[in-house]
Amino acid sequence: MMEQRIYPRINVSFPIKITPDIVSEAVDISEGGFSFILQKPLLLSKANVKIDFSEKESIETEFRVIWNKQLIEKNGFKYGACLIRLKNKDINVLRDILIRKHMEPLLEEIEDSSKRQKVLDFWMKDCKKYMEQCESLSQDIENKRISLTDACQRLKIITDHMLQRGDEIEILLDNKKIIKKIKQTFRILCGIWPYKSKIVKRGFEKPRGYPGDYLMIESVYDNKNISDGIGYCADNYFLNNEYPTAVRNRKNKMKDILIDYIYKKPSQDMDILNVGCGSCREIVEVLLSGIKPIKKVNFSLVDQDEEALLFSKKALELTKSGYCTYRFLQHNILDYIRHEQKYLDILGKQDLAYSIGVTDYLPDRMLKKLISFCLKLLKPKGTLILAHKDKVVYKPIASDWWCDWTFFPRDEKEFLNMLSECEINGFDLKTEREKSNIVMFFILTKK
Repeated sequence: MMEQRIYPRINVSFPIKITPDIVSEAVDISEGGFSFILQKPLLLSKANVKIDFSEKESIETEFRVIWNKQLIEKNGFKYGACLIRLKNKDINVLRDILIRKHMEPLLEEIEDSSKRQKVLDFWMKDCKKYMEQCESLSQDIENKRISLTDACQRLKIITDHMLQRGDEIEILLDNKKIIKKIKQTFRILCGIWPYKSKIVKRGFEKPRGYPGDYLMIESVYDNKNISDGIGYCADNYFLNNEYPTAVRNRKNKMKDILIDYIYKKPSQDMDILNVGCGSCREIVEVLLSGIKPIKKVNFSLVDQDEEALLFSKKALELTKSGYCTYRFLQHNILDYIRHEQKYLDILGKQDLAYSIGVTDYLPDRMLKKLISFCLKLLKPKGTLILAHKDKVVYKPIASDWWCDWTFFPRDEKEFLNMLSECEINGFDLKTEREKSNIVMFFILTKK
């Protein structure tokens, strides 16, 4: 994993000369160190080294051996060393080499020479400058030369510019395959700073196997910086981005809808289904609001992630809401499509079914089938609520470039057209939005 090393590392084959008279070859290198192989044991723990990248490019500096191991099959010894006392000009040469080595295969795939030059400039000017700025900012924070408030603002300025340039390159190339590789390379070269954020790192790594897991969304809901150094600033940048802000607003709007539904509907009991429930934060906050209905509320809470369900169970138990019952169902919603009748019977009829964090991740074909399935669950006058981000209002550049976190983009017209193909003639439909205007709420009520 790239975060195990401070700097991205590349495989190379550069000649090296170790003082006084040892000649070898570097097998990989980064801004922080390199590995090399010798036929005989190295008796020095520290020495000077010259690394020749080409006839015109080389660096001379000091290194310290960090680790070593004997190569039985190759009859030699491999050493890992850190570079120390590097001068700024040496760092600049190393950074150029690293960027060029990573980008060369990408440039070969771009046939248009003018576009190729713009991509080259993107790497050698924009990305390189961003790396230098992040490194400088990180050092300023570490040495307390800047306040965290000012550091957060500085990271925002340089990151906004960097990601805007990346988006311009994406529009310029209009080639998903190449753009995917460019973003992967960007994360390798520039990710060492944003991944010092525990929140951003989790967004990128996806330890539960999918983006936006329950703990990731809980971090967004909590809206607190939890990391140190430049990671604190990356926390702040991500949490204050438009998407996390809209996610918090989405939760709050759904909470308000639930309060209205639970406390204002006349029936004495009520069945509510949450598809892709995650941490159930909106329900927890409703139950902690202090309002007690006279009716019984039966929640069916569906998620593919067992950990999310266990988390929700503990959180809901702490509310001590005696008027609620809960069913925690570990279901893969794709099974609702494959085995419709089986799961219609399991879930039963519902007064309210809703999903606020699933629709963005499903292609049209699957989403339409899921919507049709949910509509069949509704009781007379029952309601289905679906939330979805509007691609016209928001483009997820930061979550995409930093975290490889993508969605199926739709605008309001496209979503409404899709709904019209789901046999909704017997339903009243209205559309609302949370206060940032990014997330649309589609509310279908059975006539």
